Amino acid sequence: MIYLPFKKIISILKHKKRLLFFYFLNRVIYYIKGLLLYIYFSFFKKNINPSMFFFSKKVCLLNDVDLKILCDNYSEITKLLNDEAGGLWTHIIEDYYKEFSNNLVSHNYSSLRELIQEIGSQSFTKGISLSADVPKNIFEKGHLLKRFDFYLRIYNKVSLNKNVIFPTNFGRFHGLKIGNDFFQVSSFRHNYYAEKISSLLKVKNGNVIEIGGGYGGVCYQLFKSFKFKGTYIMVDLPIMLINTAIFLRQALPNKKIKFLTNLDEFIFENYDIVLIPNNLYSEKIIKNVAVAFNAHSFTEMDFSTTKMYLNSFIDIEPEFIYSFNHNLEYEYYAKGILKKLSSLDNKEFSSIIEKKYNLVNRFPELLQGESCKETLYHQKAYFEYLWIKKSSQYKMNSL
Repeated sequence: MIYLPFKKIISILKHKKRLLFFYFLNRVIYYIKGLLLYIYFSFFKKNINPSMFFFSKKVCLLNDVDLKILCDNYSEITKLLNDEAGGLWTHIIEDYYKEFSNNLVSHNYSSLRELIQEIGSQSFTKGISLSADVPKNIFEKGHLLKRFDFYLRIYNKVSLNKNVIFPTNFGRFHGLKIGNDFFQVSSFRHNYYAEKISSLLKVKNGNVIEIGGGYGGVCYQLFKSFKFKGTYIMVDLPIMLINTAIFLRQALPNKKIKFLTNLDEFIFENYDIVLIPNNLYSEKIIKNVAVAFNAHSFTEMDFSTTKMYLNSFIDIEPEFIYSFNHNLEYEYYAKGILKKLSSLDNKEFSSIIEKKYNLVNRFPELLQGESCKETLYHQKAYFEYLWIKKSSQYKMNSL
C-alpha cells in the first residue's frame, strides 16, 4: 500500500527533473544563440547592427486638459460598466495595469505624465508590441536584431509602397534608426496591414472597424502613410483604449478622436477616429463599414466573445472581412477553470462567416517571425484571411 504511492512520487519527481533540465538547456541555447547573433550583426552585417538601436524622445505631448479628458473618459466608462478582460488578457490586465488604472481613476496627472513620457517602455504595454520588445541585455539584442533583419527583408519583398514610419517625438519607443528612418519592430506588419486595407478601400470606399487594435499602430499607418479619409473605428477593453488614445492623440494630433462613453446619438463622419469600449459595443451604431479587420486577438479571446464579434460582422455587412490570427489553440486558466482558445479554422466560426461571405484567401502570415517555422514544421501558425461579401458586385480578380 505504501509502495505504489512512493513509486508514483518518484516518477513525478523524475518527470519534473527532466522538465527542469530541458528548461535550463533551452535557456542556455537561447543565450548562446543570442550572443552569436549579436557578434554576427556587430561585425558582419552593414545594414543592421547594434549601433542602430534607438529610443524616441522621452516626452509626453499631452497637457493637463488632455489628461483630464482621458481620466474622465476612463472613470465614466468604468463606473457604468465593469472593465473586465477575458481570454489571455485576464492575467495581463491583473498583473501589469493596476498602477496605470489607479492613476487614471485618481486623476493623478503628474504620475500619469511620468508614465506616458516613456510609455513605449512601460510594463503595461507588454501585450501590445511595445515594452516586450525592449531588450535588456546583449543576448536579447542579438535575437531582436535577427527579427528586425527578417522583417525588413520580408517587408521589402511584399510591400509595394515601402513607406513604413514611426514617430520619434514622444513616448521613449525602442527601435532601430536606419539613416533618417525610425523603425519600431511592430511597425512593419502594421504598415503591411494598412497597405492591404488601403488597397481594399480602393475597391470599396468606406469606414474601417478594427477589433482589438492594441496601441493603434494600424490606424496610425493607414492615416499617416496611406492618407485614409474615412472614419477608423476601434473596439477594445477600456484600459487598452486609453493606451490607444494616448498614442494616437500624440502621433496624429490633427485628427478628431472620439472616446465613446455612452450610446447617445452622434455622427461618425464628424470624427476621424472613434474608440468604442468593448462593453459598449453594438453593431447597431456602426455605419458605412467597408472593411472589418482583426489581427492577433480573435484567437486570444474567449470562444463566446469571438463568436459575438463575428456575428456582429454579419449584421454590419462590411464588403470585406480581413483577419490575421493563429490556430495554436492555447490553453489558459480563468478563475481556476482551464479554457482552450479556438482558431478561425474552427467549424463553428467558419459557419458564421460563410452565411454571407466567401473566403478569398488563407495563407501563412509573412511578417510574424518564428511562426513561419511553425508553419513549416508543425503546420500551426498565424494565417492571413480575406473574405468578401457573397452579394458583392466586385469579382475576386479585381482585388
